[in-house]
Amino acid sequence: SSFSDDPLRVLRGIRLVTTLGYHLEDQTLQLMRQAVEKVSQVAPERVRTELALIFSSAQGHYGLKLLFTPGLIETIFGPSPFGLNLTPGLVETVNLENGLVRLSQEDTSGGIGNLFAAEFEDGFSRVGFLKLCAFLRGYQPQDLEALSNKQLRLSRSNARSLACLYQLEPDLLLSLTTLPDRQRSRALWAEGLGPSPVDCLLFLGALVHPGKVKVELLAQVLADYLSLSAQGRIPDLLDGRQVAKLLVIPPGPMLGAALENVRQQEILGQISTDKDARNLLLKWANKNVDKGQGPPYNPDLN
Repeated sequence: SSFSDDPLRVLRGIRLVTTLGYHLEDQTLQLMRQAVEKVSQVAPERVRTELALIFSSAQGHYGLKLLFTPGLIETIFGPSPFGLNLTPGLVETVNLENGLVRLSQEDTSGGIGNLFAAEFEDGFSRVGFLKLCAFLRGYQPQDLEALSNKQLRLSRSNARSLACLYQLEPDLLLSLTTLPDRQRSRALWAEGLGPSPVDCLLFLGALVHPGKVKVELLAQVLADYLSLSAQGRIPDLLDGRQVAKLLVIPPGPMLGAALENVRQQEILGQISTDKDARNLLLKWANKNVDKGQGPPYNPDLN
């Protein structure tokens, strides 16, 4: 009655097999299958802890195969358009694992490999969390938001990162090859990927077709972002208060559009100093004023 007494032991058994290199006896597996339906009664936090250890294991793909015990995978992740077919999720996970190994081996600076050791919330390693995201991209759960917030009870930051990584397209990384050779251009571009730029870069770098983007360039972008980032953000050439004073506008969509305009032009290499940013905004304001759409501005700040 071990599994029916505590259904979490179904997942714990899979976790032990995955992390310790054991194999399940047929009788044990049969008893686990009989308790699958009761896993839904286990607290989400306990389920998440076991999943974090499974995905963070170097043999995580073996544990994923065991998760496809009839009924278990749907109990944890909800229905998938592929039914019980594990191939899409498993392929995405293995591709990511191989890609991360490739990045670490080809990066002569050693910076990428060091990032893999970062501690994460919810019991995941960074690699384990990226593998979870890759698996879900292949599995395609019916309701990703409910899965993150209710079934797994992910932290707010991990839920945001998962939602972002889930929809990233690997070829987005090709834009790096067109950026000007400037540290801030690369760092600002990386910041625009999502709430966790480092994870986005590693995720895309692992999944993009080898040869399309050089690992040296990816390592440089990561280094640039980490070097310039202050509390998770690249400081603007002009902050919101300065722009609001220059253009005489209150906080709101217009101010946001002005700040975004400056950042995009800096990414493209069109501006590089705060003076450039001021001149850009004044021209932008004049152009919109001529159209009857823009704000007044303070000429004393030019």
